[in-house]
Amino acid sequence: MENASRALLMAAGVLVGVLLLSLAVYLFTIFSNFGSEMTTQMNEKNLSEFNAQFTKYESYQDENGKWQNTCRAQDVVTIANLAKENNNKYDYTVNDADKGYYVRVIVKTGHKTRENFETASLDDYTNFLKEYSGSVQDGAFNVTYFKCINIQQNRNSQRVCSVTFEQM
Repeated sequence: MENASRALLMAAGVLVGVLLLSLAVYLFTIFSNFGSEMTTQMNEKNLSEFNAQFTKYESYQDENGKWQNTCRAQDVVTIANLAKENNNKYDYTVNDADKGYYVRVIVKTGHKTRENFETASLDDYTNFLKEYSGSVQDGAFNVTYFKCINIQQNRNSQRVCSVTFEQM
């Protein structure tokens, strides 16, 4: 009888051990999934915040065909500086454009297209602002507006990789 009670105690000990081990594995699985879900949510939030910096300037036509959310020359330079800061911060070059990390800014004015406006110098930005910020004609101040006609996102990274402005 004594051996039978010891055997039952040993069996109960093994069952409790298996139960505790199963509980530990279950908790480990839950917490590791939680961590990866949080990382995914944080990455999505960061991506959304990054893209929102550019997409808030996107222009659209209303039901009357009039362009809405147009930009001034200062906004174009702001976007170019934002792209330049991003590219410099992460040390991205034009070669990284294929990977979807480099942000390009294209500005179309009249018959001239400025590719890679984000690489322009401070003098180029100053001259651009002088030329397109506005002028006084016939006693009225005329402002030059730009429409943001295209914002491209990279298919793989889902990051904004190109912003195109066109003079109105």
